[in-house]
Amino acid sequence: MPGGRSLSRAGLLLVPVAALVVALAYFDTAPTAPTAEAAQPAADPAPLPSFKLEKGDHVCIIGNTLAERMQHDGWLETFLHARHPDLDLTIRNLGFSGDEVNFRQRSQDFGTPDQWLSASAPIPQPNMIADKSVVNPNRFEKAGTKADVIFAFFGY
Repeated sequence: MPGGRSLSRAGLLLVPVAALVVALAYFDTAPTAPTAEAAQPAADPAPLPSFKLEKGDHVCIIGNTLAERMQHDGWLETFLHARHPDLDLTIRNLGFSGDEVNFRQRSQDFGTPDQWLSASAPIPQPNMIADKSVVNPNRFEKAGTKADVIFAFFGY
């Protein structure tokens, strides 16, 4: 009988559902484990100082490939100058592919990252210069890299 077979299949499906309902009713008692109480919110930390550019600030961009590729499009510089036209900002991009936060491979006399960002570096080989009057003792003085603000772009 075709009708009898479908009823028996329906009965077989009802057995596990009924067992599940009975089990949930039996085990749905109040929990015996202790419940955690709501933690008290921590006191508000001191507010961070707001980021503000000052008149005449030198902004240096450092980082790896992301920062270096920003040299091809001047969108960040354009945005900063458009947003703050009265601040007379100087922006220098010092990004270089392969740079890491604590390691930047350069040639011997290129200068350290700290020398570039502070715009003070001695002449690398002063004994090799015949006429020292034509050389500025601080070779980065006119580079415009004395950083007041640093944007760091170091990715993965």
